[in-house]
Amino acid sequence: MKPVTNPIQFIRGGGEMGDLTSNKDWSKTPIGNPEKWSQSLHTSLSIILHSKFPMFLFWGPELICFYNDAYRPSLGQNGKHPSILGMRGEEAWPEIWHIIKPLIDKILTGGEATWSEDQLIPIYRNGKIEDVYWTFSYSPLPDESGKPAGVFVTCSETTEKVNNIKLLEESNNQLQFAIEAAELGTWDLDPLTNKLKGNDRLKEWAGLPLKEDIELSLALTIVAEKDRPRVVKAIQHSLQYSSGGNYDIEYTIVHPFTGKDRIVRAKGKAWFNEEEICYRFNGTLQDITAQAIAHKKVEENEKLFRTMAETIPEIAWVASPDGPYSFYNKRFYEYTGMSIEQSKKDWKWKSIVHPDMFEMRNKTWERCLQTGEDFYFESLLKRNIDQTYRWHISQAAAVQNEKGEIILWVGTSTDIHEQKLFLQELERQVQERTKALIESNIHLQHSNENLRQFASIASHDLQEPLRKIQTFTILLEQRYKNDIPAEAKVLIEKIKSSSKRMSVLIRDVLNFSRITQSEHAFINTDLNEILNNVLKDFEVLIQEKKVIISKGNLPAVEAIAVQINQLLYNLLSNSIKFFNNNIQPIITITSKKLLSKEVKKYPDLDPSLSYYEIIFEDNGIGFDQQFAEDIFLIFHRLNDHQQYSGTGIGLALCKRIVDNHHGRIFAVGKENKGATFHIILPVKQSK
Repeated sequence: MKPVTNPIQFIRGGGEMGDLTSNKDWSKTPIGNPEKWSQSLHTSLSIILHSKFPMFLFWGPELICFYNDAYRPSLGQNGKHPSILGMRGEEAWPEIWHIIKPLIDKILTGGEATWSEDQLIPIYRNGKIEDVYWTFSYSPLPDESGKPAGVFVTCSETTEKVNNIKLLEESNNQLQFAIEAAELGTWDLDPLTNKLKGNDRLKEWAGLPLKEDIELSLALTIVAEKDRPRVVKAIQHSLQYSSGGNYDIEYTIVHPFTGKDRIVRAKGKAWFNEEEICYRFNGTLQDITAQAIAHKKVEENEKLFRTMAETIPEIAWVASPDGPYSFYNKRFYEYTGMSIEQSKKDWKWKSIVHPDMFEMRNKTWERCLQTGEDFYFESLLKRNIDQTYRWHISQAAAVQNEKGEIILWVGTSTDIHEQKLFLQELERQVQERTKALIESNIHLQHSNENLRQFASIASHDLQEPLRKIQTFTILLEQRYKNDIPAEAKVLIEKIKSSSKRMSVLIRDVLNFSRITQSEHAFINTDLNEILNNVLKDFEVLIQEKKVIISKGNLPAVEAIAVQINQLLYNLLSNSIKFFNNNIQPIITITSKKLLSKEVKKYPDLDPSLSYYEIIFEDNGIGFDQQFAEDIFLIFHRLNDHQQYSGTGIGLALCKRIVDNHHGRIFAVGKENKGATFHIILPVKQSK
């Protein structure tokens, strides 16, 4: 390698990078002092440092890095500059070495120069890794032997260009999305050729070939004949420079094959050059058929409303979204005596609404305007003919468009003066009647308390002589047991039987009177537990009569446990008592939860509550279904008391207990086939 006479002469005038290259201590780098550099490296560096085009050089086996001032901005701030000057390539560019090293190797092994355009090569700069796009070329730089000794890189950063293209594509995509989302047709007319470009939607509407430009004259043939002259005139006007180029028109197009009408709105803009000649005319086409039909329907409905409003006896009016009235019917002017001009000035009705009610009516109306809720107000309105105030109900509802926006209010004011006076009189009578009912209820409560006390006293006073009769009868039997005639024995047995039945009757009557006077609270009650206790009470009788008991799982409900115990006791007693002598007695006890539709079958039940149905079914003597209601009446018996014991209170007591629990009880029976009792109880007494 031939050394140069002045090793740094070639660097002079190379700008900042020339100074940095001159002042760098190259002896501490793999490439050594400049006086030992080859002439080819000197020449290459001279070209690079004096060039205004971004250039970079990898030189020698270690691929030492050199670059010029034009390349410097691509390195950013707080990055590789100036530390990579004289650094090995692999150390200088670790983040992209896997990308550029293959290109460098290809050049150094005799490959052809490369060219890459808008290539993404992230680099470290500005304190972070940034996505950077480059257009660059890698070329071999030979030494004196003619072999590649370095790689010459010419490059320019195209990040801004690529990002602008991306933004342009994104904007175009957004525009296309907006066009598709709005279901618009687009058109673009060249005024010089009179040829029209359109998107697929527009061509489908027009029944035209999708892949061909359209002659303007052909496009005009699909415009409805009644609208065509108006459309041609509007186009001609927009193509004149003095018009400003704006184009906005509605018309009907007719599909040439299907004959389908479509109402469209065309909006566009004509563009002019410096000579005021139009060089482009483009825009959009929107299908407004539905809106046009709806608007026409609104107009028809409004006409119909105005016609109807003039025929009804009520005051009718229309108000704008912010409040002022825009229409009154004839009845309003007749009632108030106002002129049209007066009604416009007094749209809040201050002169006709009673002064004591005007402020509240106005506040209510303002609130409805803000919230959109229906307007309702009762007030006194002054009648012009006699200057008297009469009661009216004023009501209004908001009319909205397809976007949910209020476009107007429609209201009426109805004279309810006579009805109001009638209701006031009725209310007075109701108050008097309510007062009377309260007094009657107080008397009834006193009466019930007196009855309860009487029942308690009477049961004690009646039980006492009964106990004496029973005691004396027993003493009589014991004293004269060997001397009592047969006829007397029969009479004594009748006395004992009658006194026993009388005792049971007194007890049942007392229990019956106490049901509605219970001091016990409703609590969560497990019906299984109560039924098991009742079955224990009947254990001996069940075994004696060989009764088969089949029971399912019963629910828990809010109840008065002592009353439910009495209910199940009476029902079980009833089923055992009226057994059929010809077959083995079977009693089945089950339950089910009623569905909502099943609850609704019983008007006396609360449909907001949940209910269980408990079913007592036996195969006893049953009863005729025509007596299904009578069996729950107190002292009502269907059978001979000589054959079947009882007082006729048991089932009446059951009904009273179920009523006290806000439930329902009914029976289904068939003679000699058995009876089924259905008891419906609420799960809870209230929600």
